[in-house]
Amino acid sequence: MRLDRQMLFSLIQEAGFVVLEFGSYLIRPFINVKMEKLISQNIVSTSVVAGLDGMIKYMPELRCEMFVNMKVNDRSKYDP
Repeated sequence: MRLDRQMLFSLIQEAGFVVLEFGSYLIRPFINVKMEKLISQNIVSTSVVAGLDGMIKYMPELRCEMFVNMKVNDRSKYDP
């Protein structure tokens, strides 16, 4: 199962939270271990990694890591 933005937001709302901020990190053409190896061997430079991160605004559907800041939607349900 691939978790996309819409599915993530639905799960968050179903759990009683509201999204405050959403974002994502870079486009990753290889798995983490491979990317780390390519960077450590200077095959891929940090400027390439920065470029992959900047591509998010043009191709958000290719993002590899998402983050969400959220809060409880109705605090009274959780306060004693």
